[in-house]
Amino acid sequence: MKSDLMVDIITIAIIVILALNLSRILSFVLSTEVPLAVVSSSSMEPVLHVGDLLITIGCKEYKVGDIVVYRRGGEYIVHRIIKLEVVNGTVVGYWTKGDANSFPDFPPVNKKDVKGKVAIVIPYLGGLSLVLRKAGFRLPLSSVPHSLGA
Repeated sequence: MKSDLMVDIITIAIIVILALNLSRILSFVLSTEVPLAVVSSSSMEPVLHVGDLLITIGCKEYKVGDIVVYRRGGEYIVHRIIKLEVVNGTVVGYWTKGDANSFPDFPPVNKKDVKGKVAIVIPYLGGLSLVLRKAGFRLPLSSVPHSLGA
């Protein structure tokens, strides 16, 4: 009986540790510093919606058509690559644009600022994160970066 209780306690402790470190674990497994992001603007409608939870994966190279998460001015943005920025035959950056936006983002995104491409979209699951953040709560889900439109 005591050993069953001990196994249950250890199991619960492991689950709690894994849950609290989910972002770090995913970051390592998916090769990106931003494995999870929540859409908080409508710039990617109709493909992505406010509240969608994004799972991103880091890549060495990105191509036209990829939806990527990048950092600019202290915030994360999720937009589609529409053109490669090439200098002397080497890709140095990307022209991006929100699907719902009329114009491309300016200036082009530096290659090093791209954190990953969207691999999985879980519709509206990140909505809870938006509500928690707005209410001032800082739970694990509420600390997931919000990818904004530019």
